[in-house]
Amino acid sequence: MNLIFDPSLVLYLPLYELDGSSFVSRDACGHLCTVTGALWRKNGRYFDGVDDIIDCGNKAPLIITGNSPRTGEVWFKSSGDYTDDRALLSYGPGGGGSYWIRFGLSLTDGYLSLSLLANDHYTTTTPPANEWHHAAFTLAGTTTVIYYNGEVLSTKTDHSTINTQTGTNFYIGRRGQGPTDYWKGDIGEARFYNRVLTPLEIQQNYLATKWRYR
Repeated sequence: MNLIFDPSLVLYLPLYELDGSSFVSRDACGHLCTVTGALWRKNGRYFDGVDDIIDCGNKAPLIITGNSPRTGEVWFKSSGDYTDDRALLSYGPGGGGSYWIRFGLSLTDGYLSLSLLANDHYTTTTPPANEWHHAAFTLAGTTTVIYYNGEVLSTKTDHSTINTQTGTNFYIGRRGQGPTDYWKGDIGEARFYNRVLTPLEIQQNYLATKWRYR
């Protein structure tokens, strides 16, 4: 499946193909990504939960402008250690009261969550540890939707407006500029779009890629 012909795909990281300490993303934008730790494996990268990250930079296509429509997708396998928040992808400075997106696992309880500004969108789903899972979110105005293994999991319609951020980077495996909330486990691939994918499109992406993570 060749995804780079979708002009709305502004970040595509098939981490199972991308080894080395730096690489260029496989989308039309060509983001230079720098790896700290995050060991390469045949199904992606392993993050140690301490200081491993992939820094994707802050080129214009990744910048959040107001409540501009966005979709994020990620394949992941958790270690099951939820002694801290475990962020999968993030953008923005992070921290209380600042404007940031965190899509990951919430503090201690392991629930899938999406955080926007100070508003957390929690679910009651804890993905089993040491198994591969697909998760996604969409942002449209003040509505967020969280998907799990290709299906709508939860919808929220009252989050705060997100201000435009500049000078902050997009990270895989950590929340914002922190540093904090490092991911512990594997990440196979990640995508970020500058539009809202439909439920059918997200399901199609899940079905087209799940063979790799059985």
